[in-house]
Amino acid sequence: MTVLRTKLKGILGKMTSLSVVLLFASASHSQDIHFSQYLSSPAILNPAFTGDFKGDYRLTGNFRNQWNSITVPYRTVGLTVDAAHFLTKPNLGVGISIYDDLTGDSEYNTTTVVLSGAYAYPLTRDSAQKIHFGLQPSYVLQSLNTSALYFDNQYNGQLGKFDPTLPSGEAFSVNNVQWVTMAAGLRYSYMLDSRNKLDVGLAGFNLIGSDNTLESSSTRLQRRYNFHGNVQFKALQKLDLIPGFLYTSQGKSKNLISGISGRYLYNASTAIHAGFWYRNRDAGFFTAGLTYQTLYIGLSYDMTTSKLREASNGRGAFELSIIYVFRKFRMIDGKYMTCPNYL
Repeated sequence: MTVLRTKLKGILGKMTSLSVVLLFASASHSQDIHFSQYLSSPAILNPAFTGDFKGDYRLTGNFRNQWNSITVPYRTVGLTVDAAHFLTKPNLGVGISIYDDLTGDSEYNTTTVVLSGAYAYPLTRDSAQKIHFGLQPSYVLQSLNTSALYFDNQYNGQLGKFDPTLPSGEAFSVNNVQWVTMAAGLRYSYMLDSRNKLDVGLAGFNLIGSDNTLESSSTRLQRRYNFHGNVQFKALQKLDLIPGFLYTSQGKSKNLISGISGRYLYNASTAIHAGFWYRNRDAGFFTAGLTYQTLYIGLSYDMTTSKLREASNGRGAFELSIIYVFRKFRMIDGKYMTCPNYL
C-alpha cells in the first residue's frame, strides 16, 4: 500500500509539473524567441543595431537551454553575421541571422532566417550623436512532430500502458507552416567617449505577416514592440557601471527586464563583466562575461521566481553568448619629405 501511494504521488507530481508547463506554454503562444542577455543578441532586440560596432565584421552566437529540471529542454540557438561600412559607406550596415528554436516533447521547431540593414545618421560633426534606422525582413518556418506525442486514445487498458501503434483520434491539418514578416527599428546613441555612452531605442516586429498556425483556424503572429535603453558611465578609475532596461509588449503579454552590470578594466585589452537582472514576475538572473581584445564571452543563469518555481525547484535557463569582431589590417600611407641634395 505504501509503495502504491508513493507511485501515485510520483505520477501526480509529474502531472502537476506538466500542467504548469502547459499553462505557461499556452500563455506564451505565438510569442517570439528571446534571450536574457538581450544586449548580446542585437538582431532580435532592434534592427537598428546592425553594423554598429568598431570593426569590419561581427560574429554573434547565442545559445539558451531552459527547463532541464521539468521536461524536455527548450533550446534556442542563434547565429548572426553583420558588416559595418557596407559598400564602403561608413554609416551603412547589413547582416544575416539564423535562429533555431526547439520546444518540448512535440519537437515544436521554429527556424528563422533574418536579413538586416541599418543606416546611422550623424547629428553632430564629430558623430558623437547619431540616429539609427533599421529594417529587417524575415522568413519563418515552423513544424511539429506529431509522431512524438501520445494521446489518451492510445492508452491500452489491457496492457496498462500507451501503445503508439493505436490511432490517436486527432486530426492535424498541417505539420508545418511558413511565412514572411518584417521588423523596423529606431535608435538614438550618444558616445561622449569610450567609457561614457547612452543608447535608447524602439523596435517593432511582425509588422507584416500571414497565418502562422498549425491548426485549422487562422492565427496571425502578434506584433512585438521593444523599448530599450542603457547607459554606461565611468564610476571608478577602472570600473564602469551599465544600468539598463528592456520593455517588451506582444498582445496581452508584457515583459520588463531591468538591472545593472559592472565592467572592470583589468588591463588595456581585458575587461571582466558581472551583473544582476530581473525579469518582472518571472526570473532573476546573474550575468558574467569576459572581454579580451575583440572577443566577448558571456554567461547567465535564470532563477525562476514565478509559480513555475514549484515544478522547477527554482531552476530556469542557462545562456551562452559569444561575440567576435573582425578588423582588417590596413596599411598606413606614409608621407615623406624629400631632403634637398646639397652634393
